[in-house]
Amino acid sequence: VYSWLYWKDTVTIYGPIWTGVSALLSFLGGNGQMGVIFTFRVFAFAAHLLNIALVAANLRTMRRSDRVVAVGTLLYAWNPLVLVESSLGAHNDVFMVTFLLLGLFLCTRAELRGTFLRARGYIPPLLAFTFATLIKFSAAPAIGVFLIALFCSVVRSSRKEDGRLSWRPAIATSLTAICISGGLILLLYGLFWLGHSPADIVKSFSSLPSAVESFNSLLSALSYMNALHDLPPVLLFLLDRKLWNVITLLAILVPVVIGSIYLWRAPTARTIALVTLASLSAFLVVTPWFFAWYLTWLVGLAVVCLPVTTSRFSRALIAFVLTFSATAFLTYYSTLVGWILLDMHPASASWALRVTCEAFGLPL
Repeated sequence: VYSWLYWKDTVTIYGPIWTGVSALLSFLGGNGQMGVIFTFRVFAFAAHLLNIALVAANLRTMRRSDRVVAVGTLLYAWNPLVLVESSLGAHNDVFMVTFLLLGLFLCTRAELRGTFLRARGYIPPLLAFTFATLIKFSAAPAIGVFLIALFCSVVRSSRKEDGRLSWRPAIATSLTAICISGGLILLLYGLFWLGHSPADIVKSFSSLPSAVESFNSLLSALSYMNALHDLPPVLLFLLDRKLWNVITLLAILVPVVIGSIYLWRAPTARTIALVTLASLSAFLVVTPWFFAWYLTWLVGLAVVCLPVTTSRFSRALIAFVLTFSATAFLTYYSTLVGWILLDMHPASASWALRVTCEAFGLPL
């Protein structure tokens, strides 16, 4: 497979679990291109079918009505972007979503059984979120949100008779969870870091195209604008990639910080899903490097947050996700819209600017 790769000179952006899985799939696919393509697509489609079952299982375990279970399951199963990117594109994002949904299911089941505060209750979902991150580190916010929910749950449960809070059990539990998750990540990444210097390891993350370039994003739209007509000097700082790295980090963290208030009030699987969804949504709006298949993360999380009749924010967030999963098709302009429908050259800066503004502007 290596001889056909476009990114053959780039260190993989994916985690060690996906590296192992893809190696196995490549072995099963044989030496021909069609065998490899077929194998990866079948695997992605199998993950999609499993995700459908996990969405239904999540909603049922959360004791939603039959109507909500049916609507949520079909909103995921029949979402056109998810279908294309699971069964045709075969990117590993749909497999990452499998473990996000599994983690939420295990959280809900532990809540129902009253075991969430025990090791046998919180370790399985923690491992699921960690496995998702070991497929693609974009899932890392889920680990952070889960740890905050776990901390809040332990603090609330250890309230003393006089109303005072006991922080020590929560700190001990959280540190245990951090060691388990962090240790597993270091162990599996470490297998691939053996023989490489710390500088090489850092460079493997900092030199990725997604870390230094821009594509299908607000930053690329500003670059297109500047190519068409020079931006005013006072706005040129907006073309600085380092600035957008800071903006991206804040976009991930601010929803989590604000969501901590809601996690304190209700440290449940649904709140974990909503806060993670808000964090990843903000990330995809501002990230300099965007592809349509990233939206599968949001669709998978959004449907398990149903129903949303009593929460304006939840309604807005889910409406944003579903609209974005439709407008994201515009970013395929280079092979579909740009060439076939409008007979425009896809490299046209004005067309690229329009596509980016519409893909992001309409859902916002």
